[in-house]
Amino acid sequence: MVGADSNPLILETARKRVRAAGLENTSFASTDISRLALDEDFDAVVGRCVLFFLGDPTAVLRRLASHVRPGGIVAFQEPGNATLRPDALPPSPLLEQTWEWIMETYRRAGMDLKMGLRLFPLFSEAGLPAPQMRLDAAVGGGPEWAGYGYIASMLRTLLPLIVKFGVATAEEVGVDTFEKRFRDEVVGRGGVVSTWSFVTAWARLP
Repeated sequence: MVGADSNPLILETARKRVRAAGLENTSFASTDISRLALDEDFDAVVGRCVLFFLGDPTAVLRRLASHVRPGGIVAFQEPGNATLRPDALPPSPLLEQTWEWIMETYRRAGMDLKMGLRLFPLFSEAGLPAPQMRLDAAVGGGPEWAGYGYIASMLRTLLPLIVKFGVATAEEVGVDTFEKRFRDEVVGRGGVVSTWSFVTAWARLP
């Protein structure tokens, strides 16, 4: 198994999990997926929030799929931002502000807000079978719900881009206290929250 990511912190987390699981046939590459060198074939290619960041996702998908053995699986999960946005009942001002920051960052970065839905034509353009697809989002509330931390971690990941594109300052975002403020707001109102959504597409090669 080969794992790739351009973020060294994510790779270090992955390495720790691999060691904890006692896996030995795994290696990692700190690189953009479009530059990943592959010299063997695999039973599956799986990516999450990868094609969303690429200038030519079709070419990358086609190249990666060429390293999947017959009968293998190609599966990708990409944001469903334009399909199902996060929501809260009663409304959460902090969630709404966070979503505005994220969407504006994506727009200024030139990212494809419909990449999740675009997976279907991308598979076709890459010469793959028509994929099965689904749309998922997490929903929850109460003080123990893990979704507050999940949303906070996504905000932390995007913070450098939020600052880079002038959408908000680090002080305005306050990422270090975001999870607590968000939890307090939702729990204090007896609320429930849905996270941003993701579209998953998968196909088995003939």
